[in-house]
Amino acid sequence: MKLLAKKLFAQASLAQVNAPVQFNTLGDIAQKLLAPVGGIAIIIAVGLVIYGGFLYTTSMGEEGKIKRAVGVIKAALIGLALVLLAFVIVDFFVKLLK
Repeated sequence: MKLLAKKLFAQASLAQVNAPVQFNTLGDIAQKLLAPVGGIAIIIAVGLVIYGGFLYTTSMGEEGKIKRAVGVIKAALIGLALVLLAFVIVDFFVKLLK
C-alpha cells in the first residue's frame, strides 16, 4: 500500500499544470481585470439608481429627502458613466497598441 501511494504521489508531482488564464500583454491584463470589476460596478450602480428612486418616491415632498435621493441617483449615474468610459478607454488603447 505504501509503495502504491508513493507511486501515485510521485506521478502527481511530475504532472504539468497549465494556467487557466494567460496574459500576453498589459492590455490583456487590463481587459481581464476590468470585465468582472466593471460588471460588479454596473450592478452596484443600477442598485443605487433603484435605491435613489425609492428614496425619491418615499420623500413625500420633503426637500432634504429629495436632495438626498437626487444626489444618490446622480452619483450612481456618474459612477456608471465612469465605468463605461473605462471600458472604452481600455478597449481603445488595446486596439491602438496591437
